[in-house]
Amino acid sequence: MRGQSDIIISIIAFSMILMVVLPLAYTLYTKIYTSYQQPAVEENRKSVAELGRFVAEGTLNVSAIYLPTSTDISIVVRNIGGRQIDISRVFIAITCRDRYYMVTPREFNNIYIASGETISRNIDITKYIDCTQYNVNGVYVVTSDGYIVSAKIYNPQEEYQSPGSGSETPSIPQYSPGVVAPQLLPTAINPSGNTWNITQLLGKGFRIATVDNMNMPTKIIFIPDPNEILYKKGMVGRNSYVWVSVGNLTSTTIQISNQYVRNIYLGYDKTPDKYIIILTGDGSIRINGVTYCGSWQDIGFRVRIYGFRNSTRDGIMQVSGTTYSGWINSPDQNVARYVFLGYTSSGTLRTLNGVADRVEILCRRRTSSGETGYYPYITMFSNKPTGNMLGILFTTIDRRWGDESSTDEGVAELQDGSSMPIAFVYMGNDLVIDNTVSGVSILITYAFHDNSGDDYNDASYDGVVMVVGIADENGNIIGYRSFTFRELTRYEDTYPPVAQIQNAVIFIPIPKNSSSKRFYPFIAFQDPYRWSGTKDDLDISLYIDSFSVILYR
Repeated sequence: MRGQSDIIISIIAFSMILMVVLPLAYTLYTKIYTSYQQPAVEENRKSVAELGRFVAEGTLNVSAIYLPTSTDISIVVRNIGGRQIDISRVFIAITCRDRYYMVTPREFNNIYIASGETISRNIDITKYIDCTQYNVNGVYVVTSDGYIVSAKIYNPQEEYQSPGSGSETPSIPQYSPGVVAPQLLPTAINPSGNTWNITQLLGKGFRIATVDNMNMPTKIIFIPDPNEILYKKGMVGRNSYVWVSVGNLTSTTIQISNQYVRNIYLGYDKTPDKYIIILTGDGSIRINGVTYCGSWQDIGFRVRIYGFRNSTRDGIMQVSGTTYSGWINSPDQNVARYVFLGYTSSGTLRTLNGVADRVEILCRRRTSSGETGYYPYITMFSNKPTGNMLGILFTTIDRRWGDESSTDEGVAELQDGSSMPIAFVYMGNDLVIDNTVSGVSILITYAFHDNSGDDYNDASYDGVVMVVGIADENGNIIGYRSFTFRELTRYEDTYPPVAQIQNAVIFIPIPKNSSSKRFYPFIAFQDPYRWSGTKDDLDISLYIDSFSVILYR
């Protein structure tokens, strides 16, 4: 054992030359938590090139050093950026006796690394599994922002020679594991493109579909015309009230002063100096001196502003309300930060002045069908300045919060629910999952919020909000993981509004004896609640920040 320890010390000393000075003085041993399950859990969408770009832009350098003859893995993380980086967790992909494991060292959970700081940990694999002959297939650092950074893995055993054997300096070649980690979301939007056309995802490798049954899904059903589920069906409103588009403004100045609003969602557009703003409320709203949604048939408004650039130096907009008052200067990591501005009465949007690429106005009206598509509820969105990389925000919340003894929106006709789920299936040629792949880990980062102060006490059943999985070329689902309302509501506070970013990893084996030649990852979601008096009348928000797939060959 002493000889092995000397080898590891020599290796780490040499790795200082390659990376940074390792703070060995406080090397710690840690317990690790096992997370092996058929469909597993977790997050982000960066291709290998994107992962490299992320490191190059000034964030993290990560290295992992291990000897197959030792039970330890040394992981070194250095923050080379200009700001503090918060590590959410670290995943170690291991193969042992032809089985795949995803190890999560607890000592790496919720660690804050200051700019220029380096941390290191020794992980004893035997505290996770009873295995002495193993391979490390990948080490991934997940930040609280939803980024995944892949470690450089060094296995120096083949090249290392003991002193006196003719080798003056040990060589540390990079180990090349059979692992690929493409990121599907957030997706890049071309600078010349727009962010309001959700069908742009079709050009990014996605197909829009639905799922046969969210409770026990077995089949992906592709929709030949995506406009069907985007504009015509899939969402229903209580008492047949739904969102109806009444006008669009393009390349326009925009001025809103002293208007009553209930909720504001604020995100970045394609560049950090442009914003996406969603305003919701009951009653009417006045924009550029014109009143919208003010007729007898209207009971509320949704306004979506794309590519907004403020002309006021004090901030993006000024509001006054119960949960927030003052100037808003940037989007918040808590996507629900600016909702529920008023309960008994609306908050006030004091000032919003600037220019916008597009403004969409929708009014809440009764229709003969009482059904519409997902477009009014889905927005390509990012709450962090990641350039042109955008995720998806889905929200049915419009007015206020309630509880099991009251109407959650305060107005029954503002309540929404899904008549069928919407699914996004990634079928791009840059991600090939075939019979040469033995398994995949899907990683997802998300945030959830609802408008029920009693949470699951306001629901008579535990509805499925989101499903993540793998389907074959015929749409047959071979593995999935469901996210139910009861699970999701544990990580949010209705009021004061908090939507905590969560991440999960789902491991799904690929069948070797399948007649299918290709397999595809998908994500499906819905609002599962369609009201029954004051029960099951809650509305929700779901922010999908990132969606990635790790392949094991």
